[in-house]
This record gives sequence, C-alpha cells and structure tokens, in this order.
Amino acid sequence: MLYVTDTHPLVYFSTGKSQKLGRAAQKIFRAATQGQARITIPVTVLEEVLRLVEDEKIHLPMSFAELVATYQQEPSPFFIQDYTPDILLSV
Repeated sequence: MLYVTDTHPLVYFSTGKSQKLGRAAQKIFRAATQGQARITIPVTVLEEVLRLVEDEKIHLPMSFAELVATYQQEPSPFFIQDYTPDILLSV
C-alpha cells in the first residue's frame, strides 16, 4: 500500500513519539518499517519540519540533513515526492 504523510505524523514518527499517532497512523508507519507499505513524504512536509527545527519547536534525534538522507536511502519504505505543477494538476 502507498500512503502520504502530513507534517505532524512525520514529526511524531521522526522524534520517536509514535505513541502520539492515532491507531491507523501507527499501523501505517509500523507496516512501512516492516516493508509492508510505502509512505510518500511531500517536499512541502519536509520544509515544514525544517521550519519547526529552525524555530526550535521540535528537536530531532539527528540533524535535519541526516533525517532527509535517512528517508532517501534505498531501499526505504519512504519516498520523498517533489511537488510540481504537474503533480498539482494531476489531483
């Protein structure tokens, strides 16, 4: 299955606070880490995470650049999706 994450679920997952996720989101992230699902991370979500880090509203267990590199590793259950006008128009 393929899912798309928003900022808050990604923040909770990335900061080790998955217990704050709803049951369905916990199940999806668990399935992804077990290789049973893929989660798309829109670049705009990563931008929001970066702003939260810069404003010191959240603290990641690693640098933001390391976090992005982790999500870009292959094979990975995560896929960073560019947000382009073509994607916008395909919705």
